[in-house]
This record gives sequence, structure tokens and C-alpha cells, in this order.
Amino acid sequence: MPISDTLIYITNSNSNSVSIISDKSQKVVKTIKNVGNDPAGIAFSPDGRKAFVANFLDNNVAVIDTKSNTVIQKIDGFSGPVYISIGSVLQEDHRYRTLAFVTNFNDSSVGVIDVINHQLLEHKKIPVAPNPNGSALSPDGSTLYVACSNENSDRLPGFVSVVDTSINMESNRITAGVFPILVDTNGTRTYTTLNLQSSVAFITSSQNVININQGIGNDPIGVRFNPAVENELYVGYGTTSKNPNISKPAIAIIKAQTVVDGFDLTAGRPEDIAFTKDGKRAYIPNSIRNSVYVIDTVKRTELRTIPVGKFPRGVAVLSPTYCP
Repeated sequence: MPISDTLIYITNSNSNSVSIISDKSQKVVKTIKNVGNDPAGIAFSPDGRKAFVANFLDNNVAVIDTKSNTVIQKIDGFSGPVYISIGSVLQEDHRYRTLAFVTNFNDSSVGVIDVINHQLLEHKKIPVAPNPNGSALSPDGSTLYVACSNENSDRLPGFVSVVDTSINMESNRITAGVFPILVDTNGTRTYTTLNLQSSVAFITSSQNVININQGIGNDPIGVRFNPAVENELYVGYGTTSKNPNISKPAIAIIKAQTVVDGFDLTAGRPEDIAFTKDGKRAYIPNSIRNSVYVIDTVKRTELRTIPVGKFPRGVAVLSPTYCP
């Protein structure tokens, strides 16, 4: 695979594999098999040399060498790991460390991996609200936001746990709405999808919550800022409210507290979202169609779908400047 190419890594939960898509050819160029049982979230080390994959049913995190695209290690000690956020963090001893924060769905905690040494730091397991799902690290690495669904309930409110990464402790627990799944932040704005409430929670800088529900659709999951457009947020909905009887999915584009645009997708269920570095394309796993949506963000339309493994769930983009 040429290092000048942008590569998209997709976790296939029911195939126990990772598919690698070439942004240039729009095809799967390699499949990494036997990554682990039920892989979900995936994230790269800052230098792009390693990919970390949360294997939910194996209770471990696989480490992939992105030069050989092989699994070189599995880190044990997790409890239903789901999603991963990685970044450089200033710790209380005034040293920067590159850490991977792994949400543990089954024991309501976040595990912390030293990315350089591939070691789980047992003494830095962070208690958070019940049933953590997605997480997002602020650009400066100072704050981790964790979407917690609270017993997968359609009756109990869920939370966003706010973690101070300098001391690896929860500093606040925000009541967000029903069933938060994924979350993203750009440092000034933070959003989480409220899956069973069919809306998005906008968390203000003072950590108050404003619900955004403008009739876009149901079953929102993926939420991600476009890196090329200031404060432009993409949200994937499993069913558009325009025609709920045929379960047609859609993308909503949000700025501040307002849906400013949107477009329909072909049949399926959009999961996570990732953008190329220039923001011109987005890749979205389509879990029930075993494929990946490719989105033209300039024209705001679906370009095509690419077949991958069974039940694709997580996605991460490896830019060519980071290739080993």
C-alpha cells in the first residue's frame, strides 16, 4: 500500500477483523483477520505507527503495527471495552504522556494505556457513570468526555462523565438525556447523540445541556466534527423522520444549536463517523449492510458504499503524513 494514500480502518464486529480501505481506489486493500472477538472502537497513536482496537467480548485491546498491518500484542485487563480516545496529556507531575483512554462498558470505568509501552495502568482505572460507550478527548488533552448510557435503559437518564486527565478523575457528571452513545468535542463545543431520545445533546461551556431535536430522525449514533469546517458537526441517524416506514437513514449537519442541512443515505444503519484530513470525505460504517458509506462533504451527498466485513462498527482514518 502506498504511503501517499489515506487509509481508512474499519472494525468488523461480527467478523473479528479490520478492513483497510484506500481513499484513492475506494476499495478494500487489506483485511486484518483474528483481531479479536467483537472489535468495536479503533484509534491511532499520534505517530500513526500503531492502531489500538477494543475487543468487547475478549476484554482486551489489540495493538496493530500499521506498517505490517498485523496484530503484535493484546493488552488484557478490561471489562467490555468499547471505544478508545488517544492523545498527549499533561499529567499532575508536569510531564506529557501519550495515553489511550478505553471505555469499559461492563464495570463503568475508563482504562488507561501508556501508548509508548503498550501497558494498562492499573492504578489509573477511572470510575465514571454507568455503562460508558463513546469518548472524546479535547484538543489540548485536558478533558475526556465519556457518553454513558446508564444500564441501556429507555427510562433512566444517561450521563456524560467529564474527566480531568491531569489527575485521571471524574470532575463532573452531566445528566444528558436518554441513552448517550457517542460524543465529540472541539474544545469549545461538545455534543453527544441521545439514541433512544432521537436527539443530540449540546453541552455548553458551562456544562449545561441543550437538546437539539428538529425532526431529523430516530436512532442517532455517530457524531463527529468536520476538521475542515469550523464548528460543523455531522450526525448519523438510522431512520429519517421524512419517511420512517422504510427506515431510510440520514445525515444531519449541525452548527451551534441548529440543524443547518442534511441529506438521505441508502438503506442501512450509520454507526461511527471519520473524516479525511482535508475534510472532503467522510467514511461511515453501515452496520446492517456490511458496508461503508463514502460521503462527499462538499456536495453533501453519498458517493458510494464499499463492502467490508460483518457488522462494521468503528472507523479511524490514517493520513499519509502519519504513515510509518
